[in-house]
Amino acid sequence: VLYGKNQRPHPDQEPSIEQLSGLKALLDTSQCPYADFAIFQPHAARIMKKIRFQGLILNKAGALAQAEIYGPPNLDSWRACYEVWANAMIMLDAINLGSLQAYKSRIEMLSVRYGDAKVWPLLYQADTRARLEHLPRKRLELLKEHQDATSAGGATAYEPDRPWNLSLSCVAKDDRFWAHEFIEPAMIILSEGKGVRPPLDEDARVSPQHDKSRSVSAAAAGAVRPRNHNRTGRVHDLVDGQYRSNRTGHQLCADYNAGKCTSTVQGSWCGTHQNKAHQCARCLGTHPLTTCPHTEPPQPGWIKNAERSKGKGRGKGRGRGRHKGAAPY
Repeated sequence: VLYGKNQRPHPDQEPSIEQLSGLKALLDTSQCPYADFAIFQPHAARIMKKIRFQGLILNKAGALAQAEIYGPPNLDSWRACYEVWANAMIMLDAINLGSLQAYKSRIEMLSVRYGDAKVWPLLYQADTRARLEHLPRKRLELLKEHQDATSAGGATAYEPDRPWNLSLSCVAKDDRFWAHEFIEPAMIILSEGKGVRPPLDEDARVSPQHDKSRSVSAAAAGAVRPRNHNRTGRVHDLVDGQYRSNRTGHQLCADYNAGKCTSTVQGSWCGTHQNKAHQCARCLGTHPLTTCPHTEPPQPGWIKNAERSKGKGRGKGRGRGRHKGAAPY
């Protein structure tokens, strides 16, 4: 008995009845016991409620649309999902603990060696392809070798009634696969190679939470922002109710206002385009346009002060601090 008499896995690592039933159905029909860690997670009952809530969202047109659910954002989240899947495989007597530990060690080793934050999306993509695509491919290879060996009067370590045990162990040891799917592309990402096709596809996307812990390169962190040549007056670049640049003349990041760019450095600067500012295109606040509480651009405080000072003495009203509703820049 793996856990000992009257012992059970920790609740954080215990598969639910639904998870076990789904995996058993796959095993009984000789299908790959793949589990998508975007939804196959600890405490399945809680996740089911979350999925129902996230499954449909209102788009900009006011219609219901399917929402994509992302995979684990880092190694710790992946490990929590994997422990549940591993315990399910043990309970169903499909894969031995040694094979499961070997695969887990491979992922952990690659994550530690190449850095978790910057290349984690690529590593999760490789993990997904390993368990979804390479595992059944390896099973067929081992089955063919087993059939050839038994026909010649020999034997192999392959177990026809437990085909996924040896298959997962071989996938974990397949250096050629991991070099092609992760190591070589990771080197491209870490070296910031230009003119090379990005190695990250869209088949195994992770939660954008991993961007919060992403380290900023020395070039981005230490870059000096170009000063606005027109420092004698504030810029008022407002077109169709939206600012194209901030008060100092620096262009706003369009992707940030669309909710796509999340890399912010040095307070409110774009980590991808160093000369662009992460400010709202409607009010110049430190939030994207998609979450702006204003329905129209607020009137800048310096304009209000100028109007207030008309006819009341020269310079009156100058130097006052910002008031509610004033643009920050």
